[in-house]
This record gives sequence, structure tokens and C-alpha cells, in this order.
Amino acid sequence: MIWKTTFSFLQTFLSGVFPVKVFVLFLLFTIGLTNTADAQCNSQNITLYDFYFGDANGNPLDPYGSYDIGDTVNGYIYGTFGGSSTNGYSPRLEYDVFINGVEQESVTGCFSFDQNNDGVNDYDSNLAPNQIAQGVPVALSAFSWTYGDEISIKNFYLNWQTNENKLCEKRDRNSQCYGNPEGYIVRTPLVANFDYTQDCNSYVVAFDNLTTGGNPDAYQFSWDFAGLGTSNLE
Repeated sequence: MIWKTTFSFLQTFLSGVFPVKVFVLFLLFTIGLTNTADAQCNSQNITLYDFYFGDANGNPLDPYGSYDIGDTVNGYIYGTFGGSSTNGYSPRLEYDVFINGVEQESVTGCFSFDQNNDGVNDYDSNLAPNQIAQGVPVALSAFSWTYGDEISIKNFYLNWQTNENKLCEKRDRNSQCYGNPEGYIVRTPLVANFDYTQDCNSYVVAFDNLTTGGNPDAYQFSWDFAGLGTSNLE
């Protein structure tokens, strides 16, 4: 294996410089420091959760709306700030937006809660200090969603100030911050969808489930093959 070969080389190379044990201890100590710094960031004093796609009024998209798969729907990605502390000001957000598992765009910047009273939350490096509004959905960014696609947020990072007079800034990832690299699925209406492949020699048809939205844990399947049988299998 590669790591065994590399370690063997290091043993040979370092034997004339300083004991290998010292190097190993130094390596473990460094890894420990890195893990500790990462863990400290996930303080959860303030978090962001319940991501969903909705209209300009904050309403989740109507699952019974007159949309077809592939239609473009303009709206907003919403999230709700929470956590154990209400002493949070001037938040800064970083996250990547993925569609069907493919990265589309990155959002980075200082976030305001409609400071201009125009109904719009903004990203700006020159924002005045503003307190984090908790427990209510807020529009994080405008977004054009293709009906039926899966939206996810990954590499999520949030940091904030604890002083109401301090401006937003990018801070160390071991201070007042919260991170979730794995991210979240943005809640969208249930869209039943599938694809299929057909073996022309055996006439076997294989179905691929492309359903998105709703609550995947509660999915139930009901297939009707136009007189050729039915099935409740996924």
C-alpha cells in the first residue's frame, strides 16, 4: 500500500536526523490539534436548519401547483437560524449549492436581515451590525429551480460576532462559528419521476427512481403498467 511505502521511506530518511518516534508523536500531535480546531467550530451556539424552497412570501412551494417536470420556478432558498444563544450579531455565511449532486454556485458574504426595509435580505461587506433573527425562516438567496431537481447545500459554514457593535468579518474556524461540510437537502415539493432502460433482446425494462422532494422516509410506490400488472416495489 502507498502509505506503508511512504512510511518506510520516512523511517529510512529520518533515521539519521532524529528518532522516528519523535516524528510520529509530532505527527499525531499535529493531527490532534487539527481535529480539536475543527470540533471547536461546531459549537452549535447558533445554527441554521430547516432549508426549503419557497416563494417571495416565505411559503413553501405548493405541491399541487400546475408545474411540469423541467419547468423553471423562481423563488428563494430559506433557512431558519436557531441555537442555544441569542447573543449573535453580523453573521457571515459560506455554502455551495448543488443540483442533483453537481455543484452549481457558491454563496459567500456578510448577511443582513432586511436592513433597508425593502423586503430583501442582502450580502454585503459593508453592512451595519445586525442581530441574528432566530426561529423564523429567512430568505438566504434567490434561486431558479428546475421542477423535479434535487437541491442540496454543502460545505456550510457560519460565523458571527457576540458584540452588537462589531461588523461582520471572516473569523477563525475555532471561534464563534458553526460548520456542516456534509450539508443539507433543501426541502422541495414531492415530484414523482423515473427513468428506464430496456433490453431489446429479453424485453426486460429496468426502472430507475428519480423522485425528489417530500419526505423520502415516507415514500410509497404504486406502479400501474397499463394492463400488464401492478407493483408496490421501489
